[in-house]
Amino acid sequence: MGEGNIATVLVVNGPNLNTLGTREPSIYGSRTLASIIEELAAHALNGTPSFAFDIAPFRKYCLLNGLDDIGLTMMKADKIEAFEAARKQSSPWL
Repeated sequence: MGEGNIATVLVVNGPNLNTLGTREPSIYGSRTLASIIEELAAHALNGTPSFAFDIAPFRKYCLLNGLDDIGLTMMKADKIEAFEAARKQSSPWL
């Protein structure tokens, strides 16, 4: 996280990003990489401290808490252990 409640966002450029906006726009949207970079640069140059974007509440929760799939699974460790113990009792041959 950056200062206060502002998150630092790293914009990654890589292979196939040049096809943004042209390759399957119904899936990936119609904004091109050039337009995204232009908008980000404009915000940086005029000193705009923020850049709004939508993010699903669950994804935001995961990002703010540093949770990936493994971290989410580990939050359920007690339930997993209880399930495994019950399974061993009911099916010891497994």
